[in-house]
Amino acid sequence: MIRFLQPVLGFTLAFQDLQEPLFTAMQAHLYGVLAQHHHLLVALREIIDTVFIAGLVLLSKDLLLW
Repeated sequence: MIRFLQPVLGFTLAFQDLQEPLFTAMQAHLYGVLAQHHHLLVALREIIDTVFIAGLVLLSKDLLLW
């Protein structure tokens, strides 16, 4: 299953240059979810929720800096 979802998780590599702890934590969480859940739909739901929350955090951070 991890090999199947590797392209989905590849987006985190684009943010490694930022050295943001948020993305490191998010990547660790995503791999943890994949290791814990056996059903693809449950894992995908967790990934979508995590990405959405991370997006909201970054958006709010950008708005605060603006």
